[in-house]
Amino acid sequence: MNTDDLIKSLSADLKPVRPMASPYRMVALFGAVGAALIGMSFFIMKARGDLSQQLSRPTFFLELGISFLFSISAMALAAFLSRPGRGDSVRKSEKVMFGFLLLAFFYDISRVAQLDSSEMIQGTGLSGIECFASVLGFSAVLGTAMIFVLRKGASVRPSLSGVAIALGCVAMGNVSIAFFCGVDNGVHALLWHFLFPIAAAIGLSFVASRIFLKW
Repeated sequence: MNTDDLIKSLSADLKPVRPMASPYRMVALFGAVGAALIGMSFFIMKARGDLSQQLSRPTFFLELGISFLFSISAMALAAFLSRPGRGDSVRKSEKVMFGFLLLAFFYDISRVAQLDSSEMIQGTGLSGIECFASVLGFSAVLGTAMIFVLRKGASVRPSLSGVAIALGCVAMGNVSIAFFCGVDNGVHALLWHFLFPIAAAIGLSFVASRIFLKW
């Protein structure tokens, strides 16, 4: 086979590469998947008994809003990282994400500060493992969907991409668990809804991103 025949043979089945969606469309997609998973959770888990009362509290929506915006900011960072040449957008998204991370953390700390010592101890109870498992499971499903989309890109910082995916998924998991967990205890929320799931999710996402997002 001569060179011309070889070129024709190799190029016969070539198809144009489909460009990735814009980062904004990817964020919208991730948010929609997260919302769909929250809706599906009502078919799997039992809503908290005081949900109707919670829906009349402005602070409940404040907590949901903080977690949701934190999630969207982390998803945006992951999306921008998948598109080389977006250095300015990555830096801005990184600052916004860590800003919301600090906001969520200090909000939970403010809730802890309102508790007495016995309530703090109660919040560390191992009954919180169920919430931890729920948030982590939610994060795993959403994270898998995000990695499936983002692996089509070319992240030059896969480790940071993994952290952003983990934070975005856990934050969205916090939105979900708010509809099901009836424990109104700041320590419980800080440990079992936030810190422990983030630590586990970052570990899992770090490994997954190094495997699937590295190019």
